[in-house]
This record gives sequence, structure tokens and C-alpha cells, in this order.
Amino acid sequence: MSLKTGQKAVFNDVHRFRQLRAGRRFGKTVLARTEIARAIGTLPPGSLVCYQAQSYKQAKRLMWSPLTSTLAPATRTANISDLTLTLKNGTQIMLFGSGNYDTARGLGVDYLVIDEAQDSPAESWFEVWRAALADKRGKALFIYTPKGRSNWTY
Repeated sequence: MSLKTGQKAVFNDVHRFRQLRAGRRFGKTVLARTEIARAIGTLPPGSLVCYQAQSYKQAKRLMWSPLTSTLAPATRTANISDLTLTLKNGTQIMLFGSGNYDTARGLGVDYLVIDEAQDSPAESWFEVWRAALADKRGKALFIYTPKGRSNWTY
């Protein structure tokens, strides 16, 4: 997948936790897909990669089809009702909506993308995802559109 200059700057950043605050049409979701693909290729077999969108429906609409078509040769099972892909090497990709982030409690996550983080409850990060990344020293990418000072990403 080819990336634009701004997307490449984020993609090449090596920090454990990264933020991308950009306006509409920047290509944030395309970058998220590219990041997930890279994570799958660099993490050990049996890893867990998670993606959280604003809603479950949005996670399905933005990520499910592109991921299933791109990863079809490497996929062992694809569960559309759970939005979970299991690859042949045991790696799992799970998609979440910010309204059901609580179902991620107890997971050990290797890589996480939170898309539209400004509209996600702060508790999703502080109470669930941060702990899910801790034991594996997992990495995270926060993607959001500027939305003033009235949200936790400010």
C-alpha cells in the first residue's frame, strides 16, 4: 500500500504510543489498515491485534472487507458476527466499537489502533486498553480529528 508523505511520517515513527491528529481526507483509516498489516507481519505468531472504531458498525464498514480481502490467503477463520479474523499462524485480529470496548477486558494485546479516539470514552483507554497492552508491552496508535478542548484527546 502506498502512503502519502504525512502518513509515512507516522508510519515510520518508532514510539510505543503514537497519535495522529489530522483533518478529514488525510487518509487516517488507510494508515490504520497499513499499520495493522505491518503489525501482523512483524509480530510473533499467536499475537493479538485490535482495532476500535467509533461504533461496531463503523468498525465493520471501515475494516472488515479490506482486511478479509487483503488477508484471505493467510486467514484460517473469519467470524463476521464477532468481527474476528484468525490467521493460519494463530494471530487474531479483533474489531471493536467504542460502545463495546469493555468486552476487551482481560485480553493481552500486542497492537491496538483506536480510530476516531476523540469520540471514544476516555475509560476505554484508561480502564481497558492500557491494561490490555501492559503485559505484552503492546503498541498503540491513536487516530483522531481535532474536535476542540472538550474531549480526552486534547
